[in-house]
Amino acid sequence: MRQNMLGAYGPWLADTVLGGEPPALSLRRNGCDDLEQWRAEAKSRTLECLAPVDLGGLPEVTVEEERTWDGLQIEHLSWQLPVGPRTEAVFMKPEGAQGQLPGVLGLHDHGGNKFLGWRKICRIDDEPWEIQSMHQDPYYGEVGWATELARRGYAVLVHDTFLFGSRRVLAADVPENIRHGAYDPQPDDLAGVDAYNKFAGQHEHVVAKGRTSVTARMTLSPMTWQGSTPTTSSPVSTSTSWPRACSALAPPGRVSLWSRTSERSTCSLRGRR
Repeated sequence: MRQNMLGAYGPWLADTVLGGEPPALSLRRNGCDDLEQWRAEAKSRTLECLAPVDLGGLPEVTVEEERTWDGLQIEHLSWQLPVGPRTEAVFMKPEGAQGQLPGVLGLHDHGGNKFLGWRKICRIDDEPWEIQSMHQDPYYGEVGWATELARRGYAVLVHDTFLFGSRRVLAADVPENIRHGAYDPQPDDLAGVDAYNKFAGQHEHVVAKGRTSVTARMTLSPMTWQGSTPTTSSPVSTSTSWPRACSALAPPGRVSLWSRTSERSTCSLRGRR
């Protein structure tokens, strides 16, 4: 076997998956002189492969609360998609910041905890929930890394992704025979939260049916990856935490994706509160 960066998988990927020629829509192919035509064809093909569901366009966003805390300006937001509960989110930026700021769309981790959503990676008051601290302390060095990015000059939006936090499946909405005694607890009911998360973990195969690639991405070990959504509006950075969350994106924009493992987050943010 010839040496390569992927070991035993290299020849298969190079020869069988990629082949010897540039991909059909690669700019390295001859005859692609019209950038706008290429962009339209590439976007169309990308959307075909992604097969996104129709979520009804850009939802109307409501500002539920505005306040300042510890040098940050914080907005609690919500919006309603055509399906499911109302989505909750938080937007953070340095207090008093004016003009445009670099933007980050923070996507929280899966972590086997569907009771929490955006709160996994944010701290926006002096007394976080105990279940929130229990998640952040071992994984993120006792901080909310999205909040720390806002302290460093970024405008940061974090929302509850599909089936997490405000968008989770309520135990009260499913039959008792598949609930297995779980209920919808208050945040301070640690035993109830644990029971709910065990229940929620039982129906992931139902949600992921027919979406094997999404399921695989949720369970792979930490890895760094890059990509972009198929739009051409203003750029915004996106950070995800592992395990990779199965998420529906917030209101769309051209998003450059990069991931950081919890180990890297802990090392870079340790000691900041």
